[in-house]
Amino acid sequence: MPRLGERAAGAMFWNLLGKIAFMVVKYAESIVLVRLLGGDEYGALSGLININGMVVMLSALGLESTLLRYLPEAITRGGPQAERRLVARSLVTRLVLSLLAALALWLLAEPFARGILHDVARAGLVRITAVMVIGLGMQNLLARVLTARYEQKFINLTQVVSTAVYLLVAAAAVLAGAGVRGVLICMVVMYFALAVLYLWRLRREHPLADEARHDAAPTTWRRMIEFSSVIYIYSLLHFVLEKGMDVLLIGRLRTELVQVTWYVLAYNFAYYAVSFFSMAFAEGFTLAMVGEVAAKGDTEKLRRIFAVFVEYLYVFIVPIMVGGLLLGGDLLRLMYGTIGEGAVVPMLVLLSACRWRRWAASPRTTCRR
Repeated sequence: MPRLGERAAGAMFWNLLGKIAFMVVKYAESIVLVRLLGGDEYGALSGLININGMVVMLSALGLESTLLRYLPEAITRGGPQAERRLVARSLVTRLVLSLLAALALWLLAEPFARGILHDVARAGLVRITAVMVIGLGMQNLLARVLTARYEQKFINLTQVVSTAVYLLVAAAAVLAGAGVRGVLICMVVMYFALAVLYLWRLRREHPLADEARHDAAPTTWRRMIEFSSVIYIYSLLHFVLEKGMDVLLIGRLRTELVQVTWYVLAYNFAYYAVSFFSMAFAEGFTLAMVGEVAAKGDTEKLRRIFAVFVEYLYVFIVPIMVGGLLLGGDLLRLMYGTIGEGAVVPMLVLLSACRWRRWAASPRTTCRR
């Protein structure tokens, strides 16, 4: 196996390359769907995607980040047998939680449609979103398992290609008259396809075969539950302080769903602008790397990792933010036409807010336990 530095460098390279390509595809998605669906329908789609993200986050219980933190430790201290046991238990737990969350959303489809989308006839769209919860939940967990194995090349390539294919098919579906329903069905297929691909990759490249266990004791579930509880609280704060709660409140308090569209376009522009260079650290591979180094007890290497991470973000965020403040309004108008005009003012506010959020989140102490 390559040294940690080589694996980290490869992961950073493919993250940066892949996330830039993914960002281009996501901007193309928003431009195409805003122009095809219009402001109100795109606002409804954004509200449904936000509901999906909220339910997936609430049902995850911090499991994905916890797995990233402790899977490298299980491999280092307990060997393949400990890895197999931890991955299997995590997959079963995530599947059960996803099924329960999807069932709850399915049963509450009409209240969500009435309260957030202001149209009970859209309850069918909420039920499609409930099915999406299962696919996205499993895809997220399997992606974290591959991330712990530094499989950033495979993750990023499949993510970009699948999103591009989804966009082409979704655009064709909208042109054929399928509307938001067609886009959601394409999304469901994409997430389930990615989950199957990740599972295939895991079984093919990293078979969890029985081997002798190392001398050290494997990771205990008690430590994982404690860590997961803290991560879950952080996830709830993340949802409240970022766009999740904002989109829910706008959808609940305002009947014009075009205002959801304005906010989503503004937030996405600000978020991707300040996150551009930090995409090299995406998918949580830094958490897996920190967990591996912490398991080996190399505190000096931990200090170097955090120092490089923080310095990297501070150097690049300032010029990106200044450029966004100067050119952001014109770019939004160019990409989204008249609909983009309503996103200009919130974008200017969110750009400064996202800068401070990115700085504050950079030096996380993920290895205290």
